[in-house]
Amino acid sequence: MTQVPAPRGSGSVSTRGGGAVAKKSPGSIDYVPADAVGFEILPEALRRALSGVLLGTELAADAEHPVTKRQQDGTHYQFASGWWVSSERVVVVEGRRTLERVGDNQFKPSGEWAVSGTVYQFPLGLVPETSRWRFDGGAAGDGKTRKQKAANALDALPPPLVAPVLGGLAGAWQRYRRGWAMETVVALRLTNDRVKVLSAEREASSLRALASSDWRATTLDSPIVAALSITSDSRGRVELGQSSTASQLHR
Repeated sequence: MTQVPAPRGSGSVSTRGGGAVAKKSPGSIDYVPADAVGFEILPEALRRALSGVLLGTELAADAEHPVTKRQQDGTHYQFASGWWVSSERVVVVEGRRTLERVGDNQFKPSGEWAVSGTVYQFPLGLVPETSRWRFDGGAAGDGKTRKQKAANALDALPPPLVAPVLGGLAGAWQRYRRGWAMETVVALRLTNDRVKVLSAEREASSLRALASSDWRATTLDSPIVAALSITSDSRGRVELGQSSTASQLHR
């Protein structure tokens, strides 16, 4: 069973709505406590370095927790990755920094993050679509809603909603405080020259009430018109490389 993070505290999170109505979501996700979720998982130094690249209002974003990896020569490095989307572009980023051994299976950073990745540019004036997906508990014999467990994040959403982003990257999390709770599912799928994005949220007065709340989804389906390479110098400052047109993109 896939488990994904749910932080103990939360700040405010924007909501979206409107659009057509559809059937219930098929499953619920098992969450575990976490100190950060979504793009906030990416180390702060990397997020600061990317501040000039993240243009527009965030539509969806996610990151993987940093991991320690061993190279063939026996040295180690830390690796982090994430993605971020607005209505203007997709930013796919990786970060590496050298680690110095300070004990058995203990390391400390040695140097700045080296940043790499790609910025995929959308056409001007792109407008994401919004929709609402109504929960329908169905009829159980004892009057209680039967709950399935989701094998991954996208299993928590209606199949017609997630079909365009299946096979891509996906993540989910919950934020909550007294009297308020929100669940978020995001997904990104990059194909040869196209990007498909999903951000779905549902909000309620408690974690228990989330299970019967409507999903409000924002989706984006766009061609890629250009791509910029992301690199960094010896001080960790991010630079963008030469642009490629959509016809030159090969993934």
